[in-house]
Amino acid sequence: MIALKQNHRFFSALLFAGLLFLGFKNIQSHTVLAAPSPMQPTQQKSQSNLGSIITDVLEDASQRSGLPASAFEKITAQRKTWSDGCLGVHKPGQACTQALVPGWHITLSHDSQTWVYHTSTDGRIRLASQEACNKQNTLKK
Repeated sequence: MIALKQNHRFFSALLFAGLLFLGFKNIQSHTVLAAPSPMQPTQQKSQSNLGSIITDVLEDASQRSGLPASAFEKITAQRKTWSDGCLGVHKPGQACTQALVPGWHITLSHDSQTWVYHTSTDGRIRLASQEACNKQNTLKK
């Protein structure tokens, strides 16, 4: 009977210690999740820079096309993380850093022409493509 009580106490203590350990582990993970993320300032900076990045993209497209910046009817911007420092736009003989680069995928259009830009959040812009398409091709897509 005494041995049974000692085993019971031992297993109770073991169970209690395990629960404390698991509870402490969960508290730590919640604390880490509740702490400010180091990515938050970058995301805020990215959002605040978007206006100036779009302005730079419009200026570049305007110079390339000869159109005024106000001529572009549709402008879309989607957050994107590029897999390299070339922002996904590779040119022959060009070396690109192999690092994730947060940025934007920006599309401009005027009549039947579309300009696609890849940008970084720090303001680097690269023309990814410039296409002229007729309205029939646009409707099929």
